[in-house]
Amino acid sequence: MKRWLEIVFALWLALAASSAFAAPAAVVESVQMPAWVERAGKQRPASPGTELIATDTLRTGAGARLYIKLAEGSTVKLGENASLQLLDLVPERGGLFRATLNVIAGAFRFTTEAVAKPRPRDVKLRISTVTAGIRGTDLWGRSVRDNEIVCLIEGAIEVGAESEKPVRMDQPRQFYQRDKGRTQPLSVITPEKLAELARETEIETGKGAARRGGKWKVTLANAMRPRPGRRQSARTSCGSRNCRRRRRPKRWRRGFAASTEWAIRRCRTEGPSAAREGAFTRVR
Repeated sequence: MKRWLEIVFALWLALAASSAFAAPAAVVESVQMPAWVERAGKQRPASPGTELIATDTLRTGAGARLYIKLAEGSTVKLGENASLQLLDLVPERGGLFRATLNVIAGAFRFTTEAVAKPRPRDVKLRISTVTAGIRGTDLWGRSVRDNEIVCLIEGAIEVGAESEKPVRMDQPRQFYQRDKGRTQPLSVITPEKLAELARETEIETGKGAARRGGKWKVTLANAMRPRPGRRQSARTSCGSRNCRRRRRPKRWRRGFAASTEWAIRRCRTEGPSAAREGAFTRVR
């Protein structure tokens, strides 16, 4: 009996280790549409639970938000009209998580949970020509044409453009800006300004969002064109419960739309039984 328990325990440990090793390095956590994942030249809608790999590019549309959960416990939040490329993404091996994220456009926020901050990580964040080294920090940034912004919320980072000496930021609300190729002196913004910037990457309440592990599930389906020659069904429903489907002949020409509209009007005025009488007319 004891020997059997030891075997079961060893198998459980092996299974747990293999599942941890196979855990995705990044996954889509929440989506406020429209947002897409681009992989190998193909673009598809982003949905909660989508596993991400290196070379993936994530994009958001107008009014959209997208949250990405990294394996080491951090979350990357994208605002509207944003674009993020995962240049390097290596799961935890030997206790170290490594990633390189390239913010092509738009606002973002990189935040780490308190329980995950002690974990070792090597994450580099590129904002156009500016690079920031991240180790368990909370920061907000934005990349637009000829203007890069990094605002430190918590922790400490080093930020610098190419061919320039990195600048250390270790005070909350410190503000780094590079405008038209020139790095501006560090400044400190007000809490009200920080709250205004943070809203650009937060999911807006009342506008609908899908989250991983939520209560409801949405299934997307493709609408396919029917094969030629098959009989199709048409409906002349005006909202009445008694309206029924009727099979239409194979060959239809002009007059179908007008006949359908006429049937709906008659159903509304004289009842469903009157609409079914002569609701469809075969045009030869």
